[in-house]
Amino acid sequence: MIKKGFFIAASLMIVGCGVKNGKKNNINNENSLESYDPSKEMPAINLPPKPPIVPEIKQDVDAVSLVGQGKNYTISEVDYTDHRTFLRENIRPISVYYSNISGNFNINVKKLDYNLVKITYSGIAHLQNGDDIKATIDCTETTEYEAEFFGSSYSPINAKLIKNGCKVTGLILFPQFTKKIGWFEQSDFFTRIGVSTNPNVRESEGCYFDFKEN
Repeated sequence: MIKKGFFIAASLMIVGCGVKNGKKNNINNENSLESYDPSKEMPAINLPPKPPIVPEIKQDVDAVSLVGQGKNYTISEVDYTDHRTFLRENIRPISVYYSNISGNFNINVKKLDYNLVKITYSGIAHLQNGDDIKATIDCTETTEYEAEFFGSSYSPINAKLIKNGCKVTGLILFPQFTKKIGWFEQSDFFTRIGVSTNPNVRESEGCYFDFKEN
């Protein structure tokens, strides 16, 4: 009986010491975690600096290069014809040639990117021919186009109307800018624009605008 009590007492002492030592170890572990500084143990790795990103510089396509810092044009002559009907064979019912152009109408062409330009119509053009037939193009509210060119071509591969503010009165259309404009040579660039109410149908009304550079 005495031996049995001795063993129980000894077992309790061992358990108590184990609990005590366990608490001490936990305290030591917490202290070691708090004092751990990885920068003191691991040397810093100096990576080589990344090279700076150099933007790609693209050379202006021919048409944009010709625009340079910007150009201004005005209307010099306009030829309006109604192709929808005939008076007689090959004779159109209405054909008006406007040679007297006045007002402050202006077309500005400005570079946006190496292959992109913005065309802005502004002001008013008063058109009149010798028979006192009159017409007006009113772009007091600005009209804007963007035209994209490619390589050595002077005809746009894409043309987009950004803002339309032009109005016309009389026998006239306003000089709409489209990718169907056929400028194939530098000498023809921005000298004439042909406009039709329906360019896919021959029987429509249309205009030819001649321009001169300011």
